[in-house]
Amino acid sequence: MKISLRPLKRALKSAMSRYRYKDALRIEDTLHNRLQELLAKHHPDINVKLYRWQGTVLHDVYWGGSFTVLVYLDGTCFCGMSFDLLGGYLIISQIHGVGLNRCRYRPMRRWWEVTLVRAAHDLGFRTRLIRADHAHSWPYVTTEIRQRLVRRLDATAHALGMTGKGAYWVWNEDVDQESHSRQDGFRPRPIGGFSLADASRPRPDVLLAQPDRK
Repeated sequence: MKISLRPLKRALKSAMSRYRYKDALRIEDTLHNRLQELLAKHHPDINVKLYRWQGTVLHDVYWGGSFTVLVYLDGTCFCGMSFDLLGGYLIISQIHGVGLNRCRYRPMRRWWEVTLVRAAHDLGFRTRLIRADHAHSWPYVTTEIRQRLVRRLDATAHALGMTGKGAYWVWNEDVDQESHSRQDGFRPRPIGGFSLADASRPRPDVLLAQPDRK
């Protein structure tokens, strides 16, 4: 009988990622700074909170990453992001709006995804954003809505100057850095028995940028 090791790998990956809590905690500052720049003309009350429990339901949204950061403006949560930290990689598995249509700040409604991903990259890790067509997202929406949301995520990645690489959108400088490392005879080693491919393998319960709930 064949025994699947995927659940064990997933549990170990989650435990290893949560061990990096101090590194992840810095995103509260980087995201707060990005939001201040984005909303400099509006001066809202900005609050950024990091959670470190995998499989958490907050504001009627299931967040599946080892870490989840949520953005509150004037006391109301409008968006969030789930991610994992493995070695030198920050892997974003979910970007989700929460009632963004009700947000009265136009820059936030327009650039919230870009702001979240930039704040993650500010931490100094090699940033990976799982591509929507590899995440098996939006299981309960129509084909038309799913295609529109995939295009939105693709547009966000292009706006950030990211490049498609397998199941990821990656930063161009990260691609260049890895290329130079390979030319020098160095290849990133698997972390704790996991390759980057293991970390990126999408889970059916992870939702990436689902439609905003009203």
